[in-house]
Amino acid sequence: MTIDKPADRQISQLRDLWREAFGDSGEFLDAFFHTAYSPKRSLCVLDGTKVAAAVYWFDCELQGKKIAYLYALATAIAYRGKGIAHKLMDEVHSHLLQQCYEAVILVPGTEDLAAFYEAMGYSSCAPMAEFVCAGAPDAVQLRRATPEEYAQQRRYLFSLLEPAGVIQEGENLAFLAAQAELYIGQNLLLAAYGQGDTLVGIEFLGETQMASGIVQALGYAKGSFRTRGQGRNFAMYRPLRESAPSAPAYFGLAFD
Repeated sequence: MTIDKPADRQISQLRDLWREAFGDSGEFLDAFFHTAYSPKRSLCVLDGTKVAAAVYWFDCELQGKKIAYLYALATAIAYRGKGIAHKLMDEVHSHLLQQCYEAVILVPGTEDLAAFYEAMGYSSCAPMAEFVCAGAPDAVQLRRATPEEYAQQRRYLFSLLEPAGVIQEGENLAFLAAQAELYIGQNLLLAAYGQGDTLVGIEFLGETQMASGIVQALGYAKGSFRTRGQGRNFAMYRPLRESAPSAPAYFGLAFD
């Protein structure tokens, strides 16, 4: 078996592996491979020409340093139990180090995966608060934003609220905009989508008391939000160099 960047002819295999591992829809996969995927930010394990495992990453920034958000590590069912994912992760760390990344961040999907990553030097970080609220009569003023406007507002709010937050722009926001609507208001930022009568906030930055007014303004009965604050540790972080910044206090855009 070899580990290499995927070739264009292997995209269909990568999609099949993703569906097998995560069960996501074709629409979701279209969004990822059209807006976020790059062979320069991917590695796969090949058994001949067959894809046995794959992983992807997004470029991010933490305190002025380049870090990688590792995403969608998957091993085909037929190849599991052979240590392939561990070997792929070792290769990813080596590759990212050569490409001048300072650290890696990821979001484990299960407790078993958290233990798997912990054994490779990752530690928990970036606690996240989650809350649900009903709409309130006093609607909050906000407007739809482009990814560029969202990025600008995000950096501004980080300077006020969370200087130790992970900056996610470029392909991060292109992928986010394919999944959710982006909104900004006075000292607030929201990426959200509708699910029935519920507004699902992927990322909400602002005063939490504004959430009910946002729900009302966007025409939903209730909202479910994810935001900075005390709660469960959301992400895991692994420095690659001695010069890497400390673990982030906030990591908002996890495409789970």
